[in-house]
Amino acid sequence: YARRVVKDSKESTTKAAEHGTKMHTEMENILLGRACSTDEVLKPYIETFKKWSDANVEKTYWCEKGLVGAGYAGRCDAYVKLKGIGDAIIDLKNRKVNSKYSPFYEHSDAPQLWAYKNASENPQAACVSIVLASNDSSKLMTRVWEDDELYQAGIAFNALLKVWSWVKGYTPPGMKL
Repeated sequence: YARRVVKDSKESTTKAAEHGTKMHTEMENILLGRACSTDEVLKPYIETFKKWSDANVEKTYWCEKGLVGAGYAGRCDAYVKLKGIGDAIIDLKNRKVNSKYSPFYEHSDAPQLWAYKNASENPQAACVSIVLASNDSSKLMTRVWEDDELYQAGIAFNALLKVWSWVKGYTPPGMKL
């Protein structure tokens, strides 16, 4: 029984990851004005994101860009101009959402966005989490992170980066311990 539970869990996780990867690609296609998949399973998710994008995105500057900060690097989802917000670094997520138990965003989203924003060409850009619920294709939620939340996230990010560097015995170029 235990082996079957572990096997089922791995299969479920793999399916969720595959779905998330496919949807991430489709969200990028929409932001860049490219053709989208005709996959019937993805179609309702694509429609929801397209509707949101059409109503909120004025311009896409870039998608999936590698950014290098002081001692770190990563691949940022997108830099866009949003109606009513302005220039924004956005993080696209496709995760299971259950509003009864927790918010749709994770507090770990803010440090990632802070790091991308500070490594980007516009460190004054807003930071926005965009979550398309993997368990409800009609549910898309956004979270604009406040400056104070991002400041705190930056402190946490830098502290964790220093701990990582110390544990690994490696100080990346541009970083001070």
